[in-house]
Amino acid sequence: MTSAVIWVDDPAEWHNRLDAMVAAHRRRKADRAAVQATFTEARRRGLEVRHAERLARLDRDAECAEITARWAEERARAGRRRTDHR
Repeated sequence: MTSAVIWVDDPAEWHNRLDAMVAAHRRRKADRAAVQATFTEARRRGLEVRHAERLARLDRDAECAEITARWAEERARAGRRRTDHR
């Protein structure tokens, strides 16, 4: 952005220009804040989804491990019964 120095003799015109610049600055700042808020919300939602998926996967893995352990235990018991001829 280039800036040019403009000489203004009328104080009212100077105040009008200053007010316009301040208003433009505030609009840009508000726009940036709105965009940042949008990204922050999207990130928060994405992290929530990722966390929920991770917890679901851990629960599923724990359940699979429990089922596998139970299956192995039952299989071992069944094997002992087959080999136990007393």
